[in-house]
Amino acid sequence: MDAWSRYLFESHSQRELSDWARRLAYFRFRRAVGGHAGDGDELVLWLRHAGGEDAQLLAQQLGARALVTGRHELHDVAVFMVASEQRISLCIAGAAGDLWEVTELDVSRAAVLETHLHAVADRVIEPAREDKHCISPLAYPHFWAS
Repeated sequence: MDAWSRYLFESHSQRELSDWARRLAYFRFRRAVGGHAGDGDELVLWLRHAGGEDAQLLAQQLGARALVTGRHELHDVAVFMVASEQRISLCIAGAAGDLWEVTELDVSRAAVLETHLHAVADRVIEPAREDKHCISPLAYPHFWAS
């Protein structure tokens, strides 16, 4: 196993990540960059908007009370939302207590939230991140194979 694979599967096996990938329609597992980046593993979803009123509409469709960066409860699921000029990103991690880690509880919560996201499915940016850290059908198509 090469160094990248050892790092990618350090906390979760390939089987577990593949199971999560197939269970989630919109959220993608993203492995932390690590080192001095100061980031953690997360489930991430990016949604596009055209700015202004469209961004406000998207926030309302998501169930957010306001279009502000920070912690939100969307349909009883805790997320960290980041609003930018052309997208809103939703991040889920730390439900089991470690903010740097994704667990089965986070995946279950993301799956619950996804049941409320079908109306905005056409806004999903896939992949959320175009790098090897993001488990997407583009970067890891074999994770979705039966």
